[in-house]
Amino acid sequence: MNLATDIYPNPARVFVYFRLDDYQSAQTHTNIIDVVGRSHLSAFTNDQELVQISTSKLLSDYYLVTFDGVPHPTPLVILQELESIFLSDV
Repeated sequence: MNLATDIYPNPARVFVYFRLDDYQSAQTHTNIIDVVGRSHLSAFTNDQELVQISTSKLLSDYYLVTFDGVPHPTPLVILQELESIFLSDV
């Protein structure tokens, strides 16, 4: 399977959207990893062209997004506002 994807917004804050071109295929695994290779979010999609994932729990950093069937990861930047990070723990 050769799955093409769009990721937006990038940089992201609260949500990130993935548009999967070949969404009619079976289940697709999406994984958000940091530059060291640690997995931070993982999701499976079934027959969805547009997928929304909450990134509100991710810290501001550079990440890579991998998809089944896509040979190279896609860069993703998360930019959380400092005050929203501190207020979410109150």
